[in-house]
Amino acid sequence: MGALVALIGALLVILGREAFGREHSRNAILALIVFFVGVGVTIVGFVLLFFLAFSLRAGPSSIVQPFAWFGIVSIVGGAVTGISEVLLTYALQLSTGRVLLWTAYTASIAISIVNLVFILPISNGTGGFLFPAIFVTAFLGIIPAMLYAVAYYLARQRIVHREIPSPIPPPFTTPSFGSPPTTG
Repeated sequence: MGALVALIGALLVILGREAFGREHSRNAILALIVFFVGVGVTIVGFVLLFFLAFSLRAGPSSIVQPFAWFGIVSIVGGAVTGISEVLLTYALQLSTGRVLLWTAYTASIAISIVNLVFILPISNGTGGFLFPAIFVTAFLGIIPAMLYAVAYYLARQRIVHREIPSPIPPPFTTPSFGSPPTTG
């Protein structure tokens, strides 16, 4: 359900992009392209890992390596896809919103790295992980989500207050040089 709502929202952003200027229009298209590249990188990485997992011999020591590569592919795919989240409203933001977007992006990558570094060593050798640690690090994902939400809200507020798109100047009117008024 959430993916459907996100897809509809992305479609509306793409369709309405031109109302907010050339820079936002360009960024919206780039965000879409980068998103699909990131998804493609992730899918290709997971397919390669799938075949890598079957090529390794079974045993406790061989389990950690595919999980490490799985984490690395997730981080790279997430980093590429995350650029699209920054680009989506970047042209609509003031400096505070832009800082929030980049902070959210950096936080999401940092949390992914924390997941890889701290969850992988907790493996008990059979591929099972300590569930409380996974939930704690997954809970940290709220941080970038909230930062993105605030940045998107700031962009929305600029639209609501009619700061974006720029107000249209009144049309230029030429002075009329008709006959002077008659007095009677």
